[in-house]
Amino acid sequence: MANHAGSDGSDSANVQPRDVRVWWTEQPERTGGAVRIHVAQSTPRVLLIVLVLACLPGCFARERINTNCEWTHDGVFPLNLQRATDQRHLDNDAQLAEELALRHADVTAGRLHGFSGHGGLMSYGQVLTDCRTSLEAAIQQRHNVTREQVQAARRHRNATFDAAVVVSFAPVYALACLVLCRHIATRFTTSERWFAWVVTAIAAFAASALGVQLGAMWSDTAEMIRVGNDHIGGHRAASPPWHQHVAALYIGGLVLFWLAALVGSRRSAPDGQTDRS
Repeated sequence: MANHAGSDGSDSANVQPRDVRVWWTEQPERTGGAVRIHVAQSTPRVLLIVLVLACLPGCFARERINTNCEWTHDGVFPLNLQRATDQRHLDNDAQLAEELALRHADVTAGRLHGFSGHGGLMSYGQVLTDCRTSLEAAIQQRHNVTREQVQAARRHRNATFDAAVVVSFAPVYALACLVLCRHIATRFTTSERWFAWVVTAIAAFAASALGVQLGAMWSDTAEMIRVGNDHIGGHRAASPPWHQHVAALYIGGLVLFWLAALVGSRRSAPDGQTDRS
């Protein structure tokens, strides 16, 4: 029977980790001097499920979606904007009108020019504006609100949705940080621990910058799921908040990375007791 290195502790000093594969588990498996960190094959599916669940609070009612610039599936009743539920209803209606107008403009551009990617630019934006104005007039008539109130509602974000998107990304980023920090920890012996901390501190800046960019992609993907459309350009009045708080998110990424480094160093402490020489 083959002897595994480090199985009885006698060969642990000769183990020289050279690579880390994929993701972190509670106890990494060491084979031939490598650290193999397992990840379930279902991880991408789990991430997608997490993202979809985060989008549920703010999704448009799909039965109301159309490309004909028609206002459907809405009752006729006045809204009291002093009530939070009525304000949310108006917010949803105003932003749905934006979505329907954009879809109508895109479909019109596709029918006339064979490409539907820039419908908002047709006739200098007149097709989009005319449709949106018509839909907003329907909202005003059905709910006894003013044009100014509808315009203001376009700029309101769903706080529950935005919080869910940020919170759902945090554990994904934290897990990636923990993997990287444990990988760095396996590269140095106990006597080199101070150098490992220097490398970790420097890596935090790059990791946080990358995290901000990946988080923006996560946020944009969530927004596409919410509205059911991959065209989320500058014609929407309420843009996702991720792009408006980059500095705060970067600092948060640094803090989260250093916390992951602290947790990773504690978990890897027993492995660091041996020397590679």
